[in-house]
Amino acid sequence: MKILPLVVFLFVSFSSSIYAETSNEKDSNTKITNEDILTKLNDIQNESTILGINGITMGIASLILSISIATLIYEKTRKDSNEIHEDSKKFVNLNNLQHQGNFYYNNGDYINAKKQYDSYLKIKDNDPKVLHNLGATLGNLGKWNDAIPIYAKLLQIEPNNVGAKNNLGLSYDAIGEIYDAGITYYQGLEIDFNNGEILNNLGKLYEESFHNFQMALLFYNRIINEKLLEGIEISDTYFNIGILYRSQKDYSKALEYYNKALQYDNSHLNSLKEKTNTLYHLGQFGQAIQCANIIMKLYPKEDEILLTRANALAELGLLRESILVSNEFILRNPNQHFGYYNIGIALTRFGYIGLAQIFFEEASRINSNDTSSQFNLGTGYLLLGAFDLALPSLQRAYELEPSNIEICGNLGMCFFRLGDNVNAFQFFYEAFRINPHHIGVLRTLSEILERLGERRLALDSLQLSLDVEDLGDS
Repeated sequence: MKILPLVVFLFVSFSSSIYAETSNEKDSNTKITNEDILTKLNDIQNESTILGINGITMGIASLILSISIATLIYEKTRKDSNEIHEDSKKFVNLNNLQHQGNFYYNNGDYINAKKQYDSYLKIKDNDPKVLHNLGATLGNLGKWNDAIPIYAKLLQIEPNNVGAKNNLGLSYDAIGEIYDAGITYYQGLEIDFNNGEILNNLGKLYEESFHNFQMALLFYNRIINEKLLEGIEISDTYFNIGILYRSQKDYSKALEYYNKALQYDNSHLNSLKEKTNTLYHLGQFGQAIQCANIIMKLYPKEDEILLTRANALAELGLLRESILVSNEFILRNPNQHFGYYNIGIALTRFGYIGLAQIFFEEASRINSNDTSSQFNLGTGYLLLGAFDLALPSLQRAYELEPSNIEICGNLGMCFFRLGDNVNAFQFFYEAFRINPHHIGVLRTLSEILERLGERRLALDSLQLSLDVEDLGDS
């Protein structure tokens, strides 16, 4: 920029000299003399010198002007080039971060996926796709509270994003904010009234959180009748209806819908597991084993199904096979009590009560809060006549589940066998309050009252047991 004034000065000087030359020329009509010729020659000589100087001056000016223009063009080009280079680097960086984040996400590495998406949003914090992916990543990490503001920000950018509404509803549901979840789902339906995913989630919300069978079924049936979901997606809807009927203990109807779910997705894990359990409940043990075998082939790490298979084998009288399957579960999960408990149950069913106690002891040691293990351990010792050993386990079972009539009865019987009639009466009376029409409880209660000297009450209890028996016979 400092060159520009010099260029202007040289240009003005050159113009002035040309003007002076032109104004000194004589009129072409004047008579020429010898002196004029000499004068003209001198003038020509002088003019040559001036023109030379002016030419050099003009050349220098042109050169300087060219250099100035070139400098300006270079500076502008360099600035634009730097900006383009920085934009290009930024674009490549963002593209790499998004690509790496998606790669980690698709491979189930949600921790590293989150790192990539976080880095991306530090550079460009309003990208809807990356915000959506980050929200989904946080959901898979179980960080639902962190996902909520991400989806809220996405909805500020794209208020009609139905997917974001659906995922925001899922996030609220996951943290127990069921009313916020419901409102969010309904807002999503205002955008897209026929959105099958939202209708499916609303059905689950009414089923699991509001325990409203009819409303849940209403949403599920709309999906099916209007074909709002297709293929694998609709298998979830059929599965959810199956769960609905299972909650009503209608196992036959539940099985019907699990089979429908498997028609659309024959490897649907949840449907296969529920079908296996339902077949077991229906007493179809052979089919339950077949279904369990399919799961073990498709999902070899699904250890839980081994327990159902072991139980079904035991029900079919295949004790050895049942114990082998339960042992396989123990080898895979040595710190879980289920396998030991299963073997204990199988041994008890076949009369090996003493041997079963070893496995119930181990199950109780691993999980002292498992009511079934404590109850069966105590009951086993009660049957073996080891009342002192039975008492601690039955008391622990009662602490865990005081409203269980079998626990109250067995604990009362343990005190009764130990000669402690006062405590025996207390627990049999608890059992009576739970079920006042239980014949066994009434008769034992009558016997205890007799020992306590309460003959009148003992007779009343015995008479009540006879009345209940007569009522049952009629």
